[in-house]
Amino acid sequence: EEEEEEEEEEEFDVGRRMFGRDTEYAVYLPWPNDSRHSQTKHPSARGPWQMLTEGVDAFFSSKTENHDDPLVHMIRRDPSTASRFLGALMVCSGVGNVIVCIACILYLLVFWHRCAVCERPLRLWLLVHTLLQLAQIPVRLVFYMKLRRVRSVGRSLVTCVASFTASPAWTINKAAALASYGWIIIGI
Repeated sequence: EEEEEEEEEEEFDVGRRMFGRDTEYAVYLPWPNDSRHSQTKHPSARGPWQMLTEGVDAFFSSKTENHDDPLVHMIRRDPSTASRFLGALMVCSGVGNVIVCIACILYLLVFWHRCAVCERPLRLWLLVHTLLQLAQIPVRLVFYMKLRRVRSVGRSLVTCVASFTASPAWTINKAAALASYGWIIIGI
């Protein structure tokens, strides 16, 4: 700690030499890989990109350790098989969502005027259905990428899945999936 203070004083003196003896202060801008100055020392110096990444990380993960989601129980029983299953499920459902969105958008582009003469509001139904499907794609992609990264690094799958299923993103995704199922029933 004393060495760090001495280094900071040296940097301060370098600033005075560069800007003159009358200078009361010097601005120190650390290099991105400068390990001496962590983000915790200078919280006001965080840039917009770092604040954005921290916000996204908070949205897609949670500090909760004891989360009772069925996926967490599945991972606890057989982590290897369950992670492969969840990875395949996220890829298949994500690709399925993309295909449904593309099909709905293409249909609306080609038959926009014909949909207006339907007895039911088909255009509105397809637009809402497409938005509900689009809302689920990023969450599934992020979950797949987290599972893949955890498997490659060798971290705890249980912790990863528990953190993700307790996150606000997962809660919103579950609500969007339920709304999508309900919307399909309304459309039938």
